[in-house]
Amino acid sequence: MKHEITNVLFYIQQIKTDQFAIIAEHFSPTAGVELLSKIEFKLDLQQQRIGTFMSFEFHQSQKVFIKIACSCHFQIEPASWEQFPRTNSSITIPKPFLLHIATITTGTARGVLSSKTEGTTFGTFIIPTVDLTKMVLSDAEFALT
Repeated sequence: MKHEITNVLFYIQQIKTDQFAIIAEHFSPTAGVELLSKIEFKLDLQQQRIGTFMSFEFHQSQKVFIKIACSCHFQIEPASWEQFPRTNSSITIPKPFLLHIATITTGTARGVLSSKTEGTTFGTFIIPTVDLTKMVLSDAEFALT
């Protein structure tokens, strides 16, 4: 029987803009735009924290003209941390919780991008809604070492 976790108590401990760049010479107002995105989760076992690292790149003609990478670091309450399924060698973070913190991090990146481009030619570029279920496909398993 699969162990269901109904409620994970946590708070945002830190928000970082890990990378931000505008390469204006790669931008053309008449060319189409493609958005590429990536997500990664990292665990700090000692501090009982989970980091969600997201990057977004706006491309034209296979050249990046805006790149933003943000991370949100979530402190998990001890009782909730103990709910996560584990074996002798690994701990599993359930997909629904990963989707929740990925949603928070996506919104954070959207706000950082808006703030950094406000009042510029690039202020019209917004991270659109993202179907995170296509990025977070399963639970995440982390080694306990």
